[in-house]
Amino acid sequence: SQTNYSWNQTNNVWENSYKVVYTNNSSGKPIELVGFNAGLSSWDTSYKTTFVYNSNGYVTEETTFNWDQGSHSWKTSVKLVYSYNVSLQLINISKWQWNYITNSLQEVRRDEFAYDANNNNSTVTTITWDGTAWVDSEKHLKYWSLHQINSVEEQNNYKINIFPNPASNIVYFDNYSNKPLNK
Repeated sequence: SQTNYSWNQTNNVWENSYKVVYTNNSSGKPIELVGFNAGLSSWDTSYKTTFVYNSNGYVTEETTFNWDQGSHSWKTSVKLVYSYNVSLQLINISKWQWNYITNSLQEVRRDEFAYDANNNNSTVTTITWDGTAWVDSEKHLKYWSLHQINSVEEQNNYKINIFPNPASNIVYFDNYSNKPLNK
C-alpha cells in the first residue's frame, strides 16, 4: 500500500490525504488497486482499477471504477484496451468511457503506434470521437539515432575581456585561456 500525507500548516502536523492498496499477481504485476480518500474519521473508498494480462505478461485491459456511495457499488468509469502485433509491440490503446445516457461504455479515443525498420516506436497518432465521427487529434513523431552517445563534452566557461568599451574602430578580445575561441 501507499499512503500520502499533506502538511497542515495551521496545526503543524501531517494529515492523511489519500491511500492506495495494491494486489499483485504471482509475477508481481498489479491486478487491482483501490484508492481511498481521507475522511473525517476513516478512509473513504474512492476508486478501483483492475488489470488483465495476456500470456506474455502484457496488460490487455485496464478498467477503472468509481465507488457509488448511494448504491454502495462500483460503477465503471474508464476502460483501456491494449492491442499488440505478432512482435509483441503495442499497436493500439482504445479508451472507453461510461456514457450515462446510454448506460454503456463508449469508445472515445484511440492511440495508434507505428514502428520504424529498427522496431523503434516512430509515431503515435491519436484520434478521438467527436460524437459523430473519428477525427485526428494529435500526432507525435519520434526520431531515433543510429549513433550511440558515449560521453558528453563538458562546456567550460571562460572569462572573456572585450576592450575598449566603448569602441569606435578596433575591438580587442582577451580570453584568459590558451584554448581558441569559436565563433
